[in-house]
Amino acid sequence: MAFASVRDVVDRAAAVWSQPAANALLRKGSVESMPASAPTRERAAALPPGRRSRPATPRVGPVTGRQRAAERPTGSVELGAAPRAVLEALGSLPERRASRNAVAALAGYSARKSTWRNALSALRVGGLIETPDGIVALTPAGQKFVGPPPAPKTTAETIAMWRSKVRDAAPVALLDVLVAVHPRTLSREELGTRARVDHTKSTMRNALSRLRVQGLIEEESDGVKASDALFPTGPI
Repeated sequence: MAFASVRDVVDRAAAVWSQPAANALLRKGSVESMPASAPTRERAAALPPGRRSRPATPRVGPVTGRQRAAERPTGSVELGAAPRAVLEALGSLPERRASRNAVAALAGYSARKSTWRNALSALRVGGLIETPDGIVALTPAGQKFVGPPPAPKTTAETIAMWRSKVRDAAPVALLDVLVAVHPRTLSREELGTRARVDHTKSTMRNALSRLRVQGLIEEESDGVKASDALFPTGPI
């Protein structure tokens, strides 16, 4: 038996099937009878609700550091623990600048570690510090970030601050002796004897190296003396 059109098929099916089934067949026939050149929107409208295509959801990949940086407000900077420690160390100094090794010691980091280098890099990129000739200094933006400078420290306060940062027994013992005789220079042997640290052992060499790196002593050909920077207001 031949049918004139898809409509004839639907009319005959409606007599046997339920109306929903007939409607579904009508929609199917409407889509299949459309030419391939028909607009996609019209073809989609003719599909049953369950077969209609949904708009494609764009895939979102992980956000890169560069994208996050581009989304930040201009002039803002994300600070981790190490960069914040550097700013706090510089903020504690009335002059707002010090040698790299001194700032590292105040911040509680080793100047030889990547954590320290990365912290300085982050602060330079953020425009909060500058590092000319081995010095770490706050920029005007950095000074605004940390707030007004503290009152100048006395000699006693300066020495107490550095003793708390040095901590280890041998360096503290050597520092105490040199502070007590400042501005005199002591030979390494005499210094070791007074501090009860064997001047022939690596303990003495390592302790002096640590104090030198932190800028707390000055080594000369005839011995060692405490740095003048420890005495901002004169002798104790």
